[in-house]
Amino acid sequence: MAKRSFAEEINSIQLMIAGMRKNESELSLPISIADFEQLVSDALAEDRRQEELKAETQQSTERLNKIMKGLKEKTSRITSAIYGQYGKKSEKLEDFGIKPWKTGRRSAKASES
Repeated sequence: MAKRSFAEEINSIQLMIAGMRKNESELSLPISIADFEQLVSDALAEDRRQEELKAETQQSTERLNKIMKGLKEKTSRITSAIYGQYGKKSEKLEDFGIKPWKTGRRSAKASES
């Protein structure tokens, strides 16, 4: 059996509460109707809070992606400037966390082809 959605669960519980209210004089329940309604109200409030947090998270992700794009562009420009100053094969590049380019030696098998 498929799991019911939050909305379906709440609707089902609200129908139960309506029936409890209608037959309140006949029922002997282990929890008061008011306490039960408060739990439903708390669940609805928490669901709204989750939706707000999802929206905030989405906005934060968009801001972070924009910042990271700018950071990557600046990193590329700085890397190019460092290459320009030290060359692409200099050991000094390692000070900046950049691997020096290796000299392109062809293997003997590649030159025979």
